[in-house]
Amino acid sequence: PFAVRLWEQATGQATRLLRLVRPTEVFREEIEFDYEIETAEPLLFVLRRFLEQLSLRLGALYLVARVMTFRLQFADSAKEGFAGANKSHYEHRFHIPDPTNSVEILFRLLQAHLETFRAEHPIIAVSLALEVAQPARQQFHLFEMPLRDPSRLHETLTRLTGLLGKERVGT
Repeated sequence: PFAVRLWEQATGQATRLLRLVRPTEVFREEIEFDYEIETAEPLLFVLRRFLEQLSLRLGALYLVARVMTFRLQFADSAKEGFAGANKSHYEHRFHIPDPTNSVEILFRLLQAHLETFRAEHPIIAVSLALEVAQPARQQFHLFEMPLRDPSRLHETLTRLTGLLGKERVGT
């Protein structure tokens, strides 16, 4: 039977159904700069553009971001020898407390993190990736309203952690 099936496939007599496989959607934006970046303003400008593009794609598919991965690549880190080789990039994952596709909320998370971030070397590349989820559906009672901005607590804790240190902030 196996040989007959191979013969039918080779002669074009066999028909098989086409199985469509949808590739997984990757929500990632990255850029390698022409010039090294040493201040936060151009980096924030690029990150804002990334978030606007990713938010449009998320909105078109009715998805929200639940985890955001921010990655920076530095210049001149290989010149320091073996110890500096580990510092060629920086990566931080933001676990979003209330998954959203709002550009403002996601940008505030990045901006609050970058206010306390200090890099020893100039930045040559930046990357932003999102892990997505279905938006939460919740039915409220007649007189019950949702919180206006549930991400505010997380943003406030992030700012306090940046000002005071991880060991001094808790819930």
